[in-house]
Amino acid sequence: MAALARAHSGCTVLEQNFLKLDLPNGHFDGVFANAALFHVPRQELPRVLHELHAALKPNGVLFSSNPRGDNQEGWHGDRYGVFYDWTLGVTA
Repeated sequence: MAALARAHSGCTVLEQNFLKLDLPNGHFDGVFANAALFHVPRQELPRVLHELHAALKPNGVLFSSNPRGDNQEGWHGDRYGVFYDWTLGVTA
């Protein structure tokens, strides 16, 4: 998807590992993380959210949606995921 975005948008597109982010502070108007943050281990999510927030300009927007589940975390085939239920939530 990043290659497609680069080819068709004319914009700079960054592709990074959420666990090893290297983003400039206060730089982005928005971060689009659709169905992506659920791959971040539960114990790392507060740190990752803090780093994404720091990368946003004032009034910047983080868009994220994640699949719902039963608070299960772990490997599902070759993919790692954390499937939160409606009531659990995450606090930073």
